[in-house]
Amino acid sequence: MGDQINILIDNLQALFLRLLDFPVAFQLLLWFSLFSLLYVSMLKMMGAFKLNELSVNAKIIAYCVGGGICIASASAALFDFKQHQQEKEFLLSTNKPSLYYSIKDSLQPYFNKYLEPLKNLSFGRASSVNYIQNDHGIEILELKFNNPCINAFLVTIDLNQYEIVLDSSILEKKLTSVFAKHNNVDIAVNGEAGSSPGKEAPLGQWVGNYIVCGKSILLKDSRYRPFISFDKNNFGKYYPDSALVLNAGPDMYNTIWGRFNLLVDGKMDIAKKDGTRNNLYPRTIVAIDKSGKRAFCLVVDGRRPIYSVGMTMAMCGETLLSVGAFNAMSCDQGGSSMMYSKKLGLINRPADGRERVVYTHLGFRQLLTKK
Repeated sequence: MGDQINILIDNLQALFLRLLDFPVAFQLLLWFSLFSLLYVSMLKMMGAFKLNELSVNAKIIAYCVGGGICIASASAALFDFKQHQQEKEFLLSTNKPSLYYSIKDSLQPYFNKYLEPLKNLSFGRASSVNYIQNDHGIEILELKFNNPCINAFLVTIDLNQYEIVLDSSILEKKLTSVFAKHNNVDIAVNGEAGSSPGKEAPLGQWVGNYIVCGKSILLKDSRYRPFISFDKNNFGKYYPDSALVLNAGPDMYNTIWGRFNLLVDGKMDIAKKDGTRNNLYPRTIVAIDKSGKRAFCLVVDGRRPIYSVGMTMAMCGETLLSVGAFNAMSCDQGGSSMMYSKKLGLINRPADGRERVVYTHLGFRQLLTKK
């Protein structure tokens, strides 16, 4: 019962924060409707308890309290509108090709041949594809689209040069940035947040296989959850949701579960169980190529109409196929979507306006000796 109450509170809080991201006109209409309902209810209550027979002074006090609530809420809406305007002015005044920095295309050994496919995806031509980091086998691209308005970040990792790093415990949630700094990883994305955004929310149905450095932390695979596993040599292998694996195999040295299938054996295989699959939505996608020696992480920002509305799962799948991904799964999405770089810090703009704590993270750390 306690968990259900906490989840309800967390969901109501998330709903309220999300409402604040809507256009101010919609918010004013919503608040006006709510306060009209409140006003009518107050009149009904006064009649039921014969409070309408109170003195004029008592009625004035009651109306002043209601009016004060309306004024306070209107002030909050105006403050929110001002924040939106400031963000819009900042974005319009920024003509830089990237939020961070760009480097010459000639320095990019991997993504050069994929620039044109990325600029000509079927759902819209990318207005810009910018390199923001290129370090010893890690390359990060910023993808921008105008119609629809989308900002996404795509990283590729050479697993000959990087090892897999996972949380050694999933007993409590933490920020992706905290995980990354604590483990000195070069790049990290979020994994699973559980039943709700709250820090104490349980995993609930969102469980699967999780193994860290050969130690089984959680073995709860089902026909619902895919997972990616890496052996001691960081060779990646994908297990779609149709595969039921209840015992750790020799190649499962580091294993992390995801939420839903996206790509299976080079083809789009979008899980119908994902209720957000056709929505423009913030996303975190983890993928590997056919060889299993290159990993991809795609983080898409969303719920910010001025900046980025998000992607559908099909958009994510097409984007990853264009750069050579062969298998891919989504992780926890929405406000949990997060990418952190040791060099650049927080890469994306989370839908909540700040990082959200999650139970699992996937990190990549440079090997001391290259293979």
